[in-house]
Amino acid sequence: MNQRGFTQLPIAAWGAIGAAAVILGLGAYGWVQTARLDACNAKFSAFQAQVKALGDVAAAKAKAENDRQAKLLKESEAQSAKLKSDLSIANKRLRDERASSSRVPEAPAGSPKPHLACFDRSELESALQRLDEGVSGFLDEGDQNTLRLKLSRDWAMEALR
Repeated sequence: MNQRGFTQLPIAAWGAIGAAAVILGLGAYGWVQTARLDACNAKFSAFQAQVKALGDVAAAKAKAENDRQAKLLKESEAQSAKLKSDLSIANKRLRDERASSSRVPEAPAGSPKPHLACFDRSELESALQRLDEGVSGFLDEGDQNTLRLKLSRDWAMEALR
């Protein structure tokens, strides 16, 4: 008897045994990886559902905040329009009151030429009136800007609450 190794099998048998071992190993590896993939897919689906729920809550909060901001903006614009109108009416009333009175002081009672007092009264009166109108324009513009600034500040403070 001539023995040459553990058992005497032909080379093709050893190749078949090796191939079967490789196939069994790859099958087990595939089964384990499939189970891991299924677990990862389940975790990912749960994560997606959680993110969607959080996104829906955040979208609802953002919509509520946008609605609140839009309401504040409308209220602020209405208040601004009313305040601008009131300011314009008050400025017009003040200008009209000033226009009805003379800007130049009355001449002294015993003055020989009451229309002259080192200046021409009508020219001085018209120059003062033009000055008053120009200054009133600047004041109106400043009042409008002050009002816009106050409303912007109030709106920003309300928005931050």
